[in-house]
Amino acid sequence: RAHGERAARRPLFQQPPLGAVQEPPCRCDERRLAYAECHDQSLVGDQALAFRLMGAAMYDGMSAGAPPSPAVARGVALHKVSRLLTYALAADAYLNFVGNEFGHPEWVELPTGDNGHSFHHARRRWFLADDPGLRYAQLLAFDRAMHAAEASLRWLSSPPPTRGDVCADHPAQQLCFCRAGALFAFNLRHDSSADAVTREPCLGRAPGPRAAAEGGGAPPAAPSPRVLLNSDSAEVGGGG
Repeated sequence: RAHGERAARRPLFQQPPLGAVQEPPCRCDERRLAYAECHDQSLVGDQALAFRLMGAAMYDGMSAGAPPSPAVARGVALHKVSRLLTYALAADAYLNFVGNEFGHPEWVELPTGDNGHSFHHARRRWFLADDPGLRYAQLLAFDRAMHAAEASLRWLSSPPPTRGDVCADHPAQQLCFCRAGALFAFNLRHDSSADAVTREPCLGRAPGPRAAAEGGGAPPAAPSPRVLLNSDSAEVGGGG
């Protein structure tokens, strides 16, 4: 979660890509849960991740029928990238926090003496994600696409990448790594194309065809790569 907060607070060009890959000490029998947002925002009166990224633009700038403002375009993109990067690096499980999956604009706050026993923020506005005319629905579609991709690849069943497994281009603000037979590539800049993501060093680490078993011979032909998930797809609120 800490990386998502740093990404929200700092300009894109100042993001250290490799800083997203942490290797906290843990016991070998300890299962680890990864999340981009959790209940801490409620306990300490924090802002929702989406609101920290986009601010008040979330209240009047989330129409899918109009071009997004720079703040909304950047916020929606970084919200998706933060979630996927967290999910892809997770060791054993990934956690959603009620409404985080579609970028709920407000925090959760249960009635207490400090807020006058108010119920104003003790709610989740689920209807926002049900409206296809809002970008919240696109953020939810991306969440579903992430889960579908994991169900297909089962990357949580494979060891998570270490810092040494990650190829990072700091000036370009790009990183990539391989897991569960797939190449994960992330572009953290708003002014460069995803097509330019560190292709050569990353593809050099991509899993290739396995050598022929018993008796040598030529390895089997590599299958043609296919895109399983693209955060820039129009269906999930990207530029297409």
